[in-house]
Amino acid sequence: MDIRYSANQKDFKRYTTEETRAEFLIDNLYVDDQVVAVYSHVDRMVTLGCKPVSEAVPLDKGIDCMKNFGTAYILERREIGIF
Repeated sequence: MDIRYSANQKDFKRYTTEETRAEFLIDNLYVDDQVVAVYSHVDRMVTLGCKPVSEAVPLDKGIDCMKNFGTAYILERREIGIF
């Protein structure tokens, strides 16, 4: 799981396009038969990408919920929005 920290407001004003992309863009969000997770300290949001191709993919595949969230399962203390 990729972990992102919030950007400093004063520094962000001076970011170049490349720095802004490096800070906020999530590359490779959809990988065949994998769950890609990015945790952002901004609003404690988790972005998940999943692309099941040849098998069913559980939501927590490759994610250690206890280590990353301190919970037994992903939605123990979170809400989900699916788009």
